[in-house]
Amino acid sequence: MKKNPQKAPTKQKAQPIKRTPKTKPSKKSTVYKIITEAYVKTNDLNFIKTVAKELVEWSINIPDALSIEQYCVENRIPYDTLESWGKRHPFLKEAVDMAKMAIGVRRENGYIKNKYNQKVSLTLHNYLDRCKEDDKWHIELKQQADEKTQRNNIQWALSKFPDSPLVPTQQEKEKDDKDAKES
Repeated sequence: MKKNPQKAPTKQKAQPIKRTPKTKPSKKSTVYKIITEAYVKTNDLNFIKTVAKELVEWSINIPDALSIEQYCVENRIPYDTLESWGKRHPFLKEAVDMAKMAIGVRRENGYIKNKYNQKVSLTLHNYLDRCKEDDKWHIELKQQADEKTQRNNIQWALSKFPDSPLVPTQQEKEKDDKDAKES
């Protein structure tokens, strides 16, 4: 009978990590496709019109639609991109304004019916123009109230109390302290 000698386990050396040089994305890569699609979309007027139409329909028909950013995330469109498209295409800007109004009304009604907390009311000015005016009015009222309280501060001027032998003046007190230190 032959015995199989067991080999002692050997420690394997850690293999170095192979780093690939940074190159431009190939035409088959996902990044290339996304970049190309984004470029095509920005220059495709039909696509921009579709986005405008879908945004308005989404903001009106979806009860959980509470922000424009939410639409952007769901449709994988950066908010800054949507804004830049709106600057180039006035109809998209109008669609964004319409969607903001629909969302603002939904948020305001939800706040009134206690569906949403008070923080929703603090951001209504981002969605409803009349709330911007209300905010300006509240700021002006607060400033006026602050000015009134500053004007109504009463300053008291007290006349000097007469010197008393029981209460030494500051100069006498300093002189006594100085004499005490020297002795």
